[in-house]
Amino acid sequence: MNLRMRVKKALCTVAALAMASGAAFAASPSQVYEEAARNMMAEPTGEYVLQVNMEMPFLGNVSLTNTIDMQAEPFQMKSEAVAKVLNNTKTVHSYVEQDGDVLHIYYEDSKADNAWKKATRKLKSADPISKRFHGDHNVLAGVKSVTAAGKNSYDVVYDASRLYREGDKEKWAADGYKKEQAEGFAKVLQALQKTGDITVNVTVDPKTKRISKVTMPLTPQMRAVAQEVLAESDASDANKAVMEQFIKYSEISMTIDCAPLPKDADLTAPKEVKEAAVPGTIPGSDDAEESDKDGAAAKAA
Repeated sequence: MNLRMRVKKALCTVAALAMASGAAFAASPSQVYEEAARNMMAEPTGEYVLQVNMEMPFLGNVSLTNTIDMQAEPFQMKSEAVAKVLNNTKTVHSYVEQDGDVLHIYYEDSKADNAWKKATRKLKSADPISKRFHGDHNVLAGVKSVTAAGKNSYDVVYDASRLYREGDKEKWAADGYKKEQAEGFAKVLQALQKTGDITVNVTVDPKTKRISKVTMPLTPQMRAVAQEVLAESDASDANKAVMEQFIKYSEISMTIDCAPLPKDADLTAPKEVKEAAVPGTIPGSDDAEESDKDGAAAKAA
């Protein structure tokens, strides 16, 4: 064998060894996802655009786009939610600010011509809320499998059996939820469990090693929850039959795009918003009533 052939063979051998060693040390899909998820929890500051699309009989496409800008420390958040139904578009803004052990929430009331309201919530400590994301969390808890799906994306399968377990209602009661609320949560989560495991497509940016996009088809889950709500309603049998058909032919999907917080982002509630805000309650909650009374008294004074 002449020298040229020997050199060529040696180079081919080196290349083969390099490829083999690279494959041996390449991170698995599970490791890639775990690292990206940990990075997101370690530094949650960023801009998150949540897009929900529903295809519904008679209404066509119904969409909700919620752009959330979040700063971890000091904790601040600004939200712009845009809902589109037929030819109607509704936009609602909100701000959240942490002041020691108190959380201030300013939001537009869509039912009152977008008048500004304010609610407050007492926190258990003055530590930044973002600290709850830190620590040695097991980001793979509840994850059954992670498989490569191409173009830096991965299919992550979550174990639906972990959505609800015996004893959860007691834990919620200890956290201050009312019996009716705990019962409602339990029924919804049990309905979701019956739909089976949830598969989510996650895109990871190989440069930043952070999650850049999440895609979730949610039609089975939406139908299960809607059926549960319908079953508990006081609607007549005839109306329930119509709604069941409506649910049957509706579809829903959700995507979340994750990006760095814009450099010029200002998340502080404007002075005019704070001055215009009247006492309100946290949407979907009634535990702010007492603090809202305090707020009303202070405003009156």
